[in-house]
Amino acid sequence: MNALRLFVSRYGFPALPTPIRGSSPGDRRAGALRRRPVWLLCGLLLVAGGAPASGFDGTQPAKETAQDLFLDSSGVPASANWVVLDANGIAAWRAQGETRWHRFTRGEVLPPGSEIETGPDGEITLVAGGDQLTIAPRGRLIVPFARPGQDRRLRHERGRILVQIESRKSRDVRVDTPLLSLGIKGTTIEVEVDPEQNSVVVHDGEVEVTTPGKPDPVDLGAGEGLRQSVVPGADATRFTLPGPDGAGQSTGEPAWRLPLPDVYRKDLVSEVADIKNVGPRWGSALTAGLFLKEFVGDRPWAHLDIAGPARAESDDGYVPKGSTGTAVRTLLTWLERRTAQG
Repeated sequence: MNALRLFVSRYGFPALPTPIRGSSPGDRRAGALRRRPVWLLCGLLLVAGGAPASGFDGTQPAKETAQDLFLDSSGVPASANWVVLDANGIAAWRAQGETRWHRFTRGEVLPPGSEIETGPDGEITLVAGGDQLTIAPRGRLIVPFARPGQDRRLRHERGRILVQIESRKSRDVRVDTPLLSLGIKGTTIEVEVDPEQNSVVVHDGEVEVTTPGKPDPVDLGAGEGLRQSVVPGADATRFTLPGPDGAGQSTGEPAWRLPLPDVYRKDLVSEVADIKNVGPRWGSALTAGLFLKEFVGDRPWAHLDIAGPARAESDDGYVPKGSTGTAVRTLLTWLERRTAQG
């Protein structure tokens, strides 16, 4: 059996709804008057000290959440720009060419060319017609200007996003990462960009993926994914998600099957022993599986690579801060099913 990589999505999609705080126009005017001296002082400090030229550092004041407006996304025309449906935690946006960052306000329309960044606890949900985009914490995304008649374009530079595109005729939505170019006609996908790789998972529909140096695109269907390492010259790895009846899926610990490429076996060659148990950093889940393969013979086996989600930085649903116990529920469920099968 090939290796399985388990992961716990600490930022579950879609975002949980938060209460909407109502306020009257009079309340907002009164609040604005009370805050005016404070904002004038802040403005003077920014002029004196200089605002950051680039990069959202997550330290802007965010005492108020953008909860004043309710938006019915069904009323947004298909050709509209992205509109803020929900905003949580530290997050900000700025228009192209600007240095000043803005806090998100529910219901506001983001101008084309907007640059979006989320902090450690920030999560933003945008809608446009029947399309929806969720940006997880520690993310960075740019909405480029579109040419006349051009469909939506997104440039995803860091973190994880969930993209839900309404299926309509003649759709040509594109999401570009530093290593991948995705062509979407109507689907739900998850895209992640981290320092080691770029990856895409298709939850529904189909996606056409172009990788560096490869003229022919790869077509992915529902339940399939692809990851591209940042190592120059590395080939992309295609994988398949487990079915919905898998033990990990039913316990909230989804996993995907990884290959065991023989070409990586050379990374375990030792100058002083028969084999070494540590390979290079890149593809470590694969080389770890290859190492275990040397000792299992013909027995059915699985390698659960749980190092990544073994600890969490904060509480999130059933995942506690600190040690998470990842894969315990999966193993117990698997054992229960094996027992029931006799």
